Amino acid sequence: MMFLTPKLNQAIQLASRLYKTHLRRVDNETPYVTHLFSVAWILANYSGDEDVIIAGLFHDVLQDTSYDAKNLGKKFGPRVQKIVSNLASEDKRPGPKTDWQKKKKAYLKKLKNASKEGLLVAAADKYHNLLSLKEEYKLMGDRLWKCFRAPKTKQFWFYSEVLKILQNRLPGELTKTCKKSFQELIKLTSS
Repeated sequence: MMFLTPKLNQAIQLASRLYKTHLRRVDNETPYVTHLFSVAWILANYSGDEDVIIAGLFHDVLQDTSYDAKNLGKKFGPRVQKIVSNLASEDKRPGPKTDWQKKKKAYLKKLKNASKEGLLVAAADKYHNLLSLKEEYKLMGDRLWKCFRAPKTKQFWFYSEVLKILQNRLPGELTKTCKKSFQELIKLTSS
């Protein structure tokens, strides 16, 4: 079990500041930071590693904010920086956004080579996303898929590919829980 440490408290405060105006994609009312806290909470249940939990709080920071990997490393150490950098899925350089499929394929390629710590963060992230999708689907039905840059079939393709990698590289309870949540989402959206 992981308890609140000064370093973890600093990470929570920084994540809250960096994401103070960000909202979740589906309802545009829920603060995005709730996702980050949820990922950290999930990680705290599967790992007592402070750096992994902090990486969970910052897993999207390099693609979502102007905060860079160098500052992350200075503030929380090279290990946190490496975990987050190795999972970053989007380039923030000026120019057109990468298309959805290309971005997801690049993420899957990174996941195939990620460290165990990175896989834990990815699994916790996907598990929370799946939980959120199930809850939102119950409220919205098929209208949910219009909130995303790709349709349901492509979303399901992506989650199934992530799960294949996790089952191969990170066998264990978190991967089993993630798979079960995905199967529940499939069943829910098929009925």
